[in-house]
This record gives sequence, structure tokens and C-alpha cells, in this order.
Amino acid sequence: MLKQASSLFMKLAVMVMIGLLVLSFALLDLGGVVSNSGEPPAVTVAGEKIPQRVVNQLAANEAFRLQQMLGTAPDAQLQELIGIRVREQLVNQKLVDIGFEELGLELSEAYLAKKVVSNPEFQEKDAETGLASFSPVLFQQRLRGMGMTEADYFDSLAREAVIGEFIAALGEMPPFGEGAYRLFNAERNEARAAQIISIDADFKLSDKTPTEAELIDYYQQHRQEFDLPEMRSAVALLIDKTALADELVPSDEILKHEFERQKEALSVPEMRSLTRFLAADEAQAQAIKKALEAGEATADIAKKYAIDVSSLDYGTTSRGDLLATGMVDQAWVDALFDLPENAVAQPVETTFGWQVFVPVKKMARVEAKFADVKEQLAKDWAANQLNELLYQLTVQVEDAVAAGQALEEIAEAYHLTLKAVQDVTAESELPVALQEIDGIQQELFALPEGGASMLLSSADGTSYAVLRVDAVQPSRSRALDEVKGQVAKRWKEASRQQRRREKITELRDALAAEKTSPATVLMRAKAMNANAYPMPPVKRVAMDQSELPAAMLKELFGLKSHQLTKVHALADGAFGFAQLVDITPAAMEEIDEVKTEFTSAWQEEVLGMYLAYLRQQYPVKYHGAARSF
Repeated sequence: MLKQASSLFMKLAVMVMIGLLVLSFALLDLGGVVSNSGEPPAVTVAGEKIPQRVVNQLAANEAFRLQQMLGTAPDAQLQELIGIRVREQLVNQKLVDIGFEELGLELSEAYLAKKVVSNPEFQEKDAETGLASFSPVLFQQRLRGMGMTEADYFDSLAREAVIGEFIAALGEMPPFGEGAYRLFNAERNEARAAQIISIDADFKLSDKTPTEAELIDYYQQHRQEFDLPEMRSAVALLIDKTALADELVPSDEILKHEFERQKEALSVPEMRSLTRFLAADEAQAQAIKKALEAGEATADIAKKYAIDVSSLDYGTTSRGDLLATGMVDQAWVDALFDLPENAVAQPVETTFGWQVFVPVKKMARVEAKFADVKEQLAKDWAANQLNELLYQLTVQVEDAVAAGQALEEIAEAYHLTLKAVQDVTAESELPVALQEIDGIQQELFALPEGGASMLLSSADGTSYAVLRVDAVQPSRSRALDEVKGQVAKRWKEASRQQRRREKITELRDALAAEKTSPATVLMRAKAMNANAYPMPPVKRVAMDQSELPAAMLKELFGLKSHQLTKVHALADGAFGFAQLVDITPAAMEEIDEVKTEFTSAWQEEVLGMYLAYLRQQYPVKYHGAARSF
């Protein structure tokens, strides 16, 4: 429908959406890799050469990533497709940079700083007020978790911001009227109701008796279904972390020793609740300081200098936490903590630009008390001891297995449990105690008879097992005489299923030819003892929430009132068709929401068309092969 709307209002042919490939390079800093070097180029964009080595390296990285996901190296054909895609992504990224400048868009450091401080991932809630504010400590922790420096993060943020601002600017271009929004809304939210006519597995049909020829034919077509699968018997040696934990109870002497060792960390350090202003430069920072000291309200100052109000509340921090951000030095922090409440600290230049801090509230150090933390100390001690005990036990068990010691002997020596499994297939459900062990079923059918596995573990690390295969019964085909009863049963069910489909198809075709009303369809269905029930109204945008087959619903949205769908397989062996009974036009109460959704979808198409335009304006020349890695 969006393409219809675009042709209706823009008279433009919608281009293939190559532009979205740009988004996968949102975190790629191309400034250091795309340059006019003396190396042979892979592609030239607007006179700027992209070296072949850049395409090769990025394609090799993508191939490695796919190999990790798929478990096997990409074949030659897939590698070539990867190379082509990487090359096109580099071209599109360069075109985005050109378009960004062409549209007169700019990014400032203050803009990026605001993006950081307003990011919920870097915010913490105040326990008393419930308000969220930027946490420098959390910011640094998140960066370490991503393996990034602040410089790396700001480079990636700038790249994302360029793309976001670029798309947003393009999204404002099309001059759509309200008719486009109504058309889009109708296509997405129009509701359709139907009645379903079906016959299920309980539909009465007399059984047919297969002839010998029919049995042989069915057996030949489905003989693999009657084969006996491979079966195996094994024994598993279990290590249960939960059972080990019951033995670990620390004495008071141990807990007091732990308390003294951790007392500093358990105590709450001296804290300050801070208000913070992000200034554009030093002059503005000094002006803000002067205004604060003159008694101007923080909200008025923020409005005057276009400062995001959500960034004012820095939150509560200690000396150590503030120093850990790397923004400020020890002398500045000491001076800040020496200030009285609501005094103004000396403006300071940080990686986020110039900032002005005000200590709103001072909180003294709170010494930890043994009685308050005893329970937590006991839990932490037990957890640490359990991990050490588990590590030692698993090493000892692995060594014993490697030395060829029998699992029965290992179980007796370390007081562990043995669990036997008998005659299981690859599809069998293993005992509950073994179900959480990752890959144990695959290991069971990969080991030779008499072979033992290495130590296997559950995903959460709470249980471990060593598996030994004691017996293997290979799969084998069974002759028709062995399974004749099963073949006859399967044949009869298949026959009933086919006749149920034919019966409902016969009714559907007759009704379609007669172009009957819903009431007549209902009457004819009841006359043949078929099921008839209403389908609640469903919207196209919510088709996945219906229990009916997607193919039937898709067909339903292409029908006119009272028309019938084809016969489709339904749940539990039923077959049926739907008759469109009612069409409810989409309500249009919240046109702003429709505009937002429509514009978002339209931006993707605008991006594709604009990139095509940029390709015409700024020549793209390809050199040599798509890849050579």
C-alpha cells in the first residue's frame, strides 16, 4: 500500500531498498579506512577511492562472523555475495556522508553529549525520588562491557547520529496530505470478520479396507516411517551444584573475619547529590556559575541556554565514583566535596564539554555493621566456597575419566549419583536430571559403544555429567509383514483425511458457484454435519495473533464481501474454508499516530530513492572483482 501512496502523491517509482544496508555499518568508522592511498581501488565514489584491501578485510570479517553462526565456512558463492554486499555498503555509507553535507546537516559535541546523558542505558534511579539521571559510573561500566573506549563510543555515536539525522531530514521531504494517511491506516487497520466452515477428525466417514496393492504402495512411499530407529543405553555420572551447597555453612568466626576484610567496601562512603549543567563552552559555563550564585532558578537557566532539563539531575555519587569517570581530577573532586550545600563548583572541562556542578545535598559516611550484613556475608562466602569446591570436584572427575577409571568407581569415591537410560532414540525424552545438560542427547548418539564423554555441563553451570554408552542397537528396516497392521492403520487415517478434504472442497466449490449468502452457507454446512463458527474480526496488522493459517487470512483480505477462500488445512487434522461476512473500516481517531507510523515507513523508501539520486549525481565506478580474500 505504501508504494501505492507514493505513486499517488509523489509520482515516483519506488526504488529497491538498498539504502537500509547502510544501517548495518552504523558502528563502522570509515574515516580511517577509506582514503586515497596508492593501493588498487575496489570502487571509486565521487572521485574518492576505496582500496580493495578494505573490502577484503570487511568481507573476511563478515565471513568469519557467519562461520561462527553457521558452524561451517561460507562456500565460494556465498563469499562472493558477501564481498558484493560489503562493497555496496561502503558505497552507500559514502553517499550518506555526501548527502549529509548536501542537506546542510551538522552535529555538535553538545548534541552527542545530550544523546549520552539521555540514554536510559546510562541512567540510574534515585532510591528516594524515583527519578532517573545519568550515571558516569554506569556509563564507564557499560563501555567496559562493550570493550570500547570513550573515543570509540563517541565515534560510533556520531556515525549513528549522522544516519539518524539524515533519515529524519529526508522523512520531512514528502508533501503528503491527509488522504495518504487515511489510505495507509485503512490498509493496516481495516478489520474483517468471517465464518469458518470445516470438518475435523471426528467427522463421520465409514472406514475403507485397503487392498494388498494399496498397502504395498503406501508402504513403499512411507517405508522410512516404519523403520526401527537406532537405540542406545547409557549411564551418566551426575554432579549437582545444589546438593553440594547444602554442606557449606560458615561459622561466626569466619563471617567476622570476612566482615573485617570487607568492611571498607561494605560501608557507604561520603556522598553528594549533584545538579549539573552541560555548557557549550567555557564562557557559557562561567555565565551559568554567575547566574547560579546570583540566585537564578535552575529551570530558568536551563531554558535560557537551551539545556535539556533531564540532564540537570546528575544523581548521587562518591569521590571514588566521580574520579572513576575520568572526567575530573582529585583536586577538583576534593574541592567539590568541601563546598557547602547549594554552593557552585568551579566550572570544569571534561570529555562531555564544559560542566558546572552544584552539590545539592551532603551525605556523611555510613559505617557497616556486622549484624546488618551477616546474612549476605554468609551467602557470599558459601557461593565462593561452592565455586571452589565445584571446580576442584570437576577437575578430579575429569582426571579420573581421562585415566580410564570406571564411572561406578568415581561415583563411589566422590559420593556422586549415577543415572541409567535404557533403549532411548534420538527423539526420546531423557530423564529430567539429564535434560538440562547441554548437548547430552547429541553426545549420546555420537559416542561409540563403550565410549565415555568429557565433562558436560548445563547452560547455567549448576549441573554436570559424564556419559558412557553401554549398548548400541543400530537402526534397521522392517519388512511389510512385520508392520502390516501399522501400515493399514496409517493408510486408513490418510484415506479418511483425503476424503475429508474432498468432502469440504466439494461443498465449498458448490457454494462458490451459487454465490450464496452467509445464512445459506451456514444452513448447507449444518445439513452435512460440518462445523460452522464465527471468526472474530481481525486486522491485517494483527494477522499473526489469529489461530487460523496465515495463507487463509492473506487470501481473506483479498476477497469481496460474501466470497469464499480456498480450502486450507486447519489445526488437529481439520480442513475448512472461510466466507467473508463483514468489513469494518479503520477508525481514524488518532491521526498523529498514523502519521508517525506512515512517515517511519516512508522514510525507508525515501532513503532508497535519495541514494539512487546521489548515485546519478556522484559517479560510482567499480574496479576488478567483488572480492579476492
